[in-house]
Amino acid sequence: MLSVLIPIDFSTASINAICYAFDMFKQDTSYDLLHVTCYQDSDTADSFGKELQQEIKQQFDKTLEQIRKQRGSIPPSIHYHSAHGMQIAEVINVYAEKSKADIIIMASTGASDNNHILWGGHTSVMITTSIRPIISVPQHVIFNGIKNIVYATDFSDTNLEGQALVALAKIYGAQIRFLHIFPEVINATNFSPELIAQDLQRSFNYKAITFDAVMSNNPESAIAEFVAEHHPDLLAILSHTRDSTYRVLRKSIINGLAAKVGVPILAFKTDAD
Repeated sequence: MLSVLIPIDFSTASINAICYAFDMFKQDTSYDLLHVTCYQDSDTADSFGKELQQEIKQQFDKTLEQIRKQRGSIPPSIHYHSAHGMQIAEVINVYAEKSKADIIIMASTGASDNNHILWGGHTSVMITTSIRPIISVPQHVIFNGIKNIVYATDFSDTNLEGQALVALAKIYGAQIRFLHIFPEVINATNFSPELIAQDLQRSFNYKAITFDAVMSNNPESAIAEFVAEHHPDLLAILSHTRDSTYRVLRKSIINGLAAKVGVPILAFKTDAD
């Protein structure tokens, strides 16, 4: 059974991320909904005790009832959990390890008050620190299947991530567009996109693969422009790469890229770093 972890803060954005996950993985899936309260130490959290836990449980129930009314039903295997800590991404990563989550899905924005989380910044940290695949879901994106995936890659860590992406694409019959950003000093006439696409098709044993090359010294803008032109259902990208000169998802530009593309981002992490 697939294990999906969904960190939530009960905002409209995180509720949308829950619905996205429910629609994306419909069968043989267990969902863990995790709420993290932002307290510095255990003593502070414990001082609220049962009252705090009861409040969180009521919010869980209210959220699921809201989703049930919108959708007509909810999946049967849903579990509620709460945790606390100031380092929100660390708390989520620890829980993901403990629960052996296969994938994490969370909103790219969310609520913010004394006890809740501003997901935007924490989602960015999660993308750069999580050892598990993570999907960042924009607030207004509704899951309507996956027909077109753009995979921005520097080809330094393609094999494992490519295999996982092909496995996902096969479920939905999706096309994968491998996108590579070349520095502008590279001569584009030195390679053939068609031949590269054929090599990729043979390597991954999947015909629905194409290759696109863009000449740019600004990978973030180039990827955003490509996504705006081709409207993929999902942007897949490595959060870490072996090539230190091509860290597309460096923390400093994650927020900018997420804001520009407006589509869910599936981030992989390589063991290289």
